[in-house]
Amino acid sequence: MNNTNQQRATACFETLQQWYSNGQWQGAGFWNNAISLQAVLDYSKWSGWTGVKDICSASLTYYRQQTQYGFGFFDDVQWWAISFIEAYQQTGEAQYLQQAESIFAAVASEAWSDICGGGVRWQNTSGPPYKNAITNELFLMLSTSLHLVTGKTEYADWANREWQWFKQTGMINSQSLINDGLTKPDTPHPCINNGETTWTYNQGVILGGLVNLSHINADPSLIAIANNIATATITQLVHNGILQEPCEPTNSCHGNNPPQFKGIFIRYLRLLMEVSNKPEYTSFLQLNANSAWNKDRQTANNYEYFGMVWYGPFDHPGAIRQTSALDLFNAAATLSCKP
Repeated sequence: MNNTNQQRATACFETLQQWYSNGQWQGAGFWNNAISLQAVLDYSKWSGWTGVKDICSASLTYYRQQTQYGFGFFDDVQWWAISFIEAYQQTGEAQYLQQAESIFAAVASEAWSDICGGGVRWQNTSGPPYKNAITNELFLMLSTSLHLVTGKTEYADWANREWQWFKQTGMINSQSLINDGLTKPDTPHPCINNGETTWTYNQGVILGGLVNLSHINADPSLIAIANNIATATITQLVHNGILQEPCEPTNSCHGNNPPQFKGIFIRYLRLLMEVSNKPEYTSFLQLNANSAWNKDRQTANNYEYFGMVWYGPFDHPGAIRQTSALDLFNAAATLSCKP
């Protein structure tokens, strides 16, 4: 294992934990906290960090407090479910798997409909639903993950149902990139690719879902599709080879969402790398890790802070930016573990 990458990941993790308190990272939103939990669990998995049980317990309490009156957005809660599956795998405590299964059951029953031919809606409101890429990619990732952990056929059935719908929606465009979602059913041209932003995380989560589904179905063609999307991302959504959000060149990345996205892409690219022998992925990952460390880092009080733009310059610190960087350095730290 590359000790430099390990050391970078550890420095990034130790800085991130400055923002942590009682199951959440200060300054992060509800769904961002699920991403931070997953990043910390990924760090623990390769590093042997021993604080997993306490942080998982506090995070579950925080999640339940936030959702005691129901769900607002079906993508947000699925991020939590995916993190809880990993919490179950690392702690062996059934409460996390039970929570993940409960979330899935609610999404399947409340969000899936035949409008636009299938798929789950984004928001828990009345009226014409918005069926977008991320909510459905997460539904694929969650259903496949639950099947691989539990062996229950119902999850594999849902996963295949989701993928059969998703692949024919047109959300995967002619450049092999995924746009944000579909036009609403009450518009003049309903249920077609809306042509909106190709966020990096939409190119990432689908990779994890396809890798899992390829294991379930023993279907290598799914890996070929994943490779097409990953290759398109690392050649089109970049600046001099460094991953960038489409809003970065215009300095229009507002709010808590865009700073989180790139790390999510890297997280799932790393999963694809476990089954896809493509040296360009390794080169891309190391190039990005080096760039973030050398051009997008600020040292203060012996802590290493990372900004949003991995090719620099550093903008400002925060738990969301730090989590995204941790996803990057976690992936780089495990490069030599690739089978």
